[in-house]
Order: sequence, then structure tokens, then C-alpha cells
Amino acid sequence: MASTKVRIERRKHKRFRVNSSAFVMLTPPDTCMGRIIDIGADGLAFEYVDGEDTPSRPNELEIIVTDSAFRLNHIPCEIIYDLTIYENPVASSNKKRFGVQFGKLTDYQRDQIQYFIRNHTTIEP
Repeated sequence: MASTKVRIERRKHKRFRVNSSAFVMLTPPDTCMGRIIDIGADGLAFEYVDGEDTPSRPNELEIIVTDSAFRLNHIPCEIIYDLTIYENPVASSNKKRFGVQFGKLTDYQRDQIQYFIRNHTTIEP
């Protein structure tokens, strides 16, 4: 008999699907950039192409919207999950998804994330 895992939702805040050209960049020690899929007051998920250098223990991220002047940097963060979405059998790169939880935010960062949610997202179905 096949076993099934029940996923328990642990998020405290609603997630919103990003409807603009928004990207995230993880910083140090390595740099990883990808497209934001969804965001909430406490974190976000983004997809990226994994090459040979996978980021290890980033502690900050930056949100960049390419079709506007919005940019928010030095957001403390922690990686919650790292999933492979597609394994490329030919090349050494895979499509992956990171789940990121925000750390302790300043009032300004919290306000800017709310601004981003109001102006660049739709409610998740």
C-alpha cells in the first residue's frame, strides 16, 4: 500500500502570487538569483536554475522588480526548503525552488514588503 504524506500548512500569513517581473537575489557567501513565485509577510518562494554552484547558507536577500523602480535589499532570511522541480538529464543544471523565511525585519522593510504585496501580487487561489 502506498503511503501518502499530509502537508500541514505552518505559515502564519497568506501567500500572494507575484504578477510582475520580480526577482530575488540571495547574498553572501554565494549569489543566487531567481524569479519570485509567491510572497507573504513572513517569506517567499522563488525558482532558479541550479548550476554547479549552489548557494550555501545565504543570510540576506534582495527583491528587484524589473518593470518598476522597486528594489529592497538587506532583508535577513533563512532557507526553509530547496526542492528540485525539473532534473535536466542532458545538462548539469536543474530547475529548483527555494522557500525562504524572512528574519527580523525593520519597520521600513516590513512596510516595503507590504507595498510590494499591494502593488505586484494577486491573492493565491
